[in-house]
Amino acid sequence: MPIVPTPHAAVTSKPPELVLQIAKKRETIQISQLRNREFRLQLDERLQSNYGDVAISLKAALKWPADDRLEALVFLAAHDEKVAFHAGKGCTARSSLFDAILQLIPRGNDIKRYEVAKVVSLETAALLYRNAIDVACNRILSRLRELGIKGESQRDLVSHAKRISRELDGFLNAGYEGDDRTLAEMFSDLPVDESLAIPTGWIVTPEGVARRGEAITIPAPVIISARQQDIDEETEFLTISWLRDGVWKSKTVSRGAVANTRLVVEELSPSGLPVSGQVLQRIQKKLGVGLRDSEKRWGLR
Repeated sequence: MPIVPTPHAAVTSKPPELVLQIAKKRETIQISQLRNREFRLQLDERLQSNYGDVAISLKAALKWPADDRLEALVFLAAHDEKVAFHAGKGCTARSSLFDAILQLIPRGNDIKRYEVAKVVSLETAALLYRNAIDVACNRILSRLRELGIKGESQRDLVSHAKRISRELDGFLNAGYEGDDRTLAEMFSDLPVDESLAIPTGWIVTPEGVARRGEAITIPAPVIISARQQDIDEETEFLTISWLRDGVWKSKTVSRGAVANTRLVVEELSPSGLPVSGQVLQRIQKKLGVGLRDSEKRWGLR
């Protein structure tokens, strides 16, 4: 009598996931969901609203497909130093995305897993430390030595990271036009002269602002929408506008306040502008570039 094989149920692989804990509540999202702009905006808003009570697990990061992984890393980089990142059971929580990623590098002889972990570490370094890649690669090399892994050199790591950085330029800028676009071409109800251009070297999107070729680190479009002078008092004022929840909000402050970290927080944070840590530094730098561009265009100073 012939033996009929017993059919087995089809094995389906689990979609790549990201596990988060927001305000003590655990939830899981599929990495592919981060490709949806509306989903990213909503999640970004939730994370910002709960800074200090957000934990993100990177345990499955080495299983993420390359394109989805880049999308996830770009998103997570915008929240670097403001949430807790976990690399898995037994690993210390880190506020630095880069430090948490370094904990994913495996010990032992799992070469395939090591190769992926190295690439993920270099991608994160290229995203977060574009202007300090050498230093970031030295951190990677130190971590490899801690784990007893040999065969890598600082020079090779830096070369690989710079190659990844060039590749990221295309990924980060995909779908965006050049700097000659006006803001009016991107946003409706713009509270500013429609001919105002995007500052040189910057990208402005509905999701935020970034230097060209870098991840978005200012999680809201921010512009200088007006400039006024008090001739009698010999003072100057700037109106800063930003998009939040689909509505433009504005606040007029002294020009000097833009360059003063404490004053920016005191003047703009209560009005809803996302200002903290590295985000604040980027906003100040972006506003400075925007002001210089506008003065040059309008023949001021």
